[in-house]
Amino acid sequence: MRKHEADDHITRAFREGTLIDLALARGALDALQRHKRAGIPVVEWRDGRAVLVPPEEIDTRSLQRTIEALARKSNGSKKSGRGTSRRRRSRK
Repeated sequence: MRKHEADDHITRAFREGTLIDLALARGALDALQRHKRAGIPVVEWRDGRAVLVPPEEIDTRSLQRTIEALARKSNGSKKSGRGTSRRRRSRK
C-alpha cells in the first residue's frame, strides 16, 4: 500500500467512524469481560452518578449486540485489510 493510499484509508476511517466505534466497543467489551472473570467491580455512569457494579452484575449482552451491528455496518461500507471478525486459530 502506497503512502497516499494509507492516508486515504485513515481519512475514510475517521470520516465514517464505524471502524473506530467498533474498535472502542471491542476494547470496552474486553475490559468488562476481564473484570467479570477476575471478580473486579466496574464503575458505570447511571442517572448522573457514578455507580459501582459488582462483577456478578456486569452484563455485556447489549455491548455484544452493538459490536455485531457495527461489524455488519463496517462490512457493508468497505473492506478493511484486517476484517471485523475474530477467528480463533486451532491449536495442534
